[in-house]
Amino acid sequence: MKSKVVVYGPLYGKWYAILVNDGVAAESNQFGSYEAAMGFASRRYPELEQERQPYARGREESENRSENGSNSREAAPI
Repeated sequence: MKSKVVVYGPLYGKWYAILVNDGVAAESNQFGSYEAAMGFASRRYPELEQERQPYARGREESENRSENGSNSREAAPI
């Protein structure tokens, strides 16, 4: 069985340390910061590979796109 710990986030302001066994999430813990999630993962699972997965489409990214004028909703007729 191949296991690893994935630190994922931020998703709605939270970070998650997720234990993955053979591609399936086995356990998830929620944290308020990236540092707290990584600290937990390294203490609880020191022998496992650790991977960071940033949340691909966060709210901040959507807001930045609309500020830069690439939001197509503004150009569409009503």
